Order: sequence, then structure tokens, then C-alpha cells
Amino acid sequence: VLVKAVDRADILRTAKQNKPGCVTLLRHWYDGGQHYDFAPYPVKLDRARNFFNSFLDGTFYQQYAPFVDIIGGWNEVFAESQTAQEKADRVEQERAMIEVFKAEHAPRLPAHVRYAMASSAVGNSQPKEMYQLAVSEDCYIQDHPYSHWVNGVRSAGDWQNLSGLWNRKEQEYGVK
Repeated sequence: VLVKAVDRADILRTAKQNKPGCVTLLRHWYDGGQHYDFAPYPVKLDRARNFFNSFLDGTFYQQYAPFVDIIGGWNEVFAESQTAQEKADRVEQERAMIEVFKAEHAPRLPAHVRYAMASSAVGNSQPKEMYQLAVSEDCYIQDHPYSHWVNGVRSAGDWQNLSGLWNRKEQEYGVK
């Protein structure tokens, strides 16, 4: 069972206390701070640092870190409408996020905690480079694999294009 909370690590603590085997993911609402403008890599590092430091603070480390398994990155970053250059800019931002997370926060977290890279919007795929980063950097990919049903009937193509899009992309990219 996965329990995801947005800016409520206390919910994850309660979840772990009631069901110790559950997996917990903390997402921080930061949509207004997500910027993509082809900035140089040092700016991307600063953006990553600002993001993590905005919620992985003393209170988090003292009260909640033992109850969190996954730290989520930015929200709905990838969309089919983006150009190759826009997607590359976002992948580079994820490299910066991983670098900062591993250098500045992972050493303070329990060893099992992993970073979950930026998510895509429902029905939008992530580029192959994200799957490669997940494997090479031991991170997770976040997606929104919602399922679409109408009047109790699952929509045609739901698995291929929505709830199972991640699976289709793993097969297409040859990266699990």
C-alpha cells in the first residue's frame, strides 16, 4: 500500500504507526516555484536546493524523516506538447534535483529513502532519459497513472494510454 501526502508528513507518520509495512511518499506543493527557462546548470542546482530546503528542515528531520520512504519532486513536469528542447531542459533540472538530494539530504535521511523524480501530467509520457536516470541514479519516476471509467466501464485504451502508460514506455524504451 502506498500512502501519499502533500505537505502533511504527520499523515505519513500516522500511516506507518498504523500499518508499518506501508510505503509513504511526501510531496511538497511547490508549483509556483517550478521554473523552466533553459537556465544554466548552477541555477538549476540553486532551484533544487531551494525546493528541498523549503520543506526538508529541522522539523522534518526531527519528527517525520523515519516515517517517509520517498521524497517526491516537482509536479506535472512533462507533457506531450513540449518540444525536445523543453523536455531536455526538464531532464537537466532533474539531474540537478538528484545531485542536490543525494549530496545534501540523503546523508541525513534513513538509508532506505529514495527520491521520486518529477511527475508527468495524466496521459503524458516522460522521455527515455528519465527512465535511464531512474535506473542509473536509483530513483523512482512519478507519474499520474489514473484510470478512466465511464458509467462503470473502463475506457478503451485506458491501460495503454493512461493507467499503464508507464508500462508501455518501459517496453518501448527497453528500460525497466
